Amino acid sequence: MCYNSEQKQTVQQMERSFRRSVREPEKYREQYHSNGFSHKDFAVIANINGDDAIHLLSWGIVPFWVKTLADAKKLSNNTLNARSETIFDLPSFKTSISTKRCVIPLTAFFESRDFNGVKYPYRIYPRNSDYFLVGGIYSSWKDKETNETLKTFSIITTPPNDMMSQIHNLKQRMPLILKPGDIDTWIDPTLPKQNIIDLMQPYPDEEMAAYTVSKDVNSSKINSDRPDISNRIDYDGVNCFC
Repeated sequence: MCYNSEQKQTVQQMERSFRRSVREPEKYREQYHSNGFSHKDFAVIANINGDDAIHLLSWGIVPFWVKTLADAKKLSNNTLNARSETIFDLPSFKTSISTKRCVIPLTAFFESRDFNGVKYPYRIYPRNSDYFLVGGIYSSWKDKETNETLKTFSIITTPPNDMMSQIHNLKQRMPLILKPGDIDTWIDPTLPKQNIIDLMQPYPDEEMAAYTVSKDVNSSKINSDRPDISNRIDYDGVNCFC
């Protein structure tokens, strides 16, 4: 599944690219590698209550019906990804997919390939653009004890294309990646269900490239949120997709 992402754009770059303002820009932090289980905030394009902008949302969706903060934290570990095939059926996702969709602009994401029993991490990046426009869903949850609102998102996943089936060869998934012209359509809360389904397709592998990087990506004990984590590292017998 998609648990490891890179979002290295500056506020100014995102505002120029997407012609939208970044809300709370002082809180934004570029991320060289972020594991979803750290639940960091990402810059996310969404139309929240009529505010079509780039918002900061925490990774791991918390539905509106969750009762306590403890329940919210527990559930968010299980809602980092939402499978396209079941997203309209599961309680955690079905309300958001209908009217609360978002786009997460990523400069890359990371997945590991199992090769002879060893996992080798790849940095997967767009071949012909600056961003992967990853399709997601969002939600707003209010803590009744503190009256604070937690804004969260989940990344939608699809079956893999040919390249990703070779890289992510155990899980056989990839993030939903949209075309640039589909941003406004995807975040439109009035989009009919069949149109949503039609957009949830595997991204063409010819638009993607990948190479192997440090195994620090797979370690919870080493800080991998650092500039050099995107450096290419070649391993014997493990090919790149460049």
